[in-house]
Amino acid sequence: MTGPPGRAPEVSVVVPTHDRGELLALTLRTILRQRGVRLEVVVVDDGSSDPGVAAQVVADLVDDRVVLVRNDVPAGVSAARNRGIAAARGS
Repeated sequence: MTGPPGRAPEVSVVVPTHDRGELLALTLRTILRQRGVRLEVVVVDDGSSDPGVAAQVVADLVDDRVVLVRNDVPAGVSAARNRGIAAARGS
């Protein structure tokens, strides 16, 4: 996984999701409106039945601060959060 070039983000936001494409889009737009902090958003698709939905939501944002990690099978929200934390680069 690669993130935005330059300095590491100050804040990493981990967003676990499972079959919630519409809510995911709203959540990501809201997070990305934050100003005054270098941030990254790590979306963890926790084995959604249609993995293309989360991938399309992330692609539609066209924002290199957002990265997508995918669990092939649902592992639960705690495991998804831990996977996101492991992928996070923020201090």
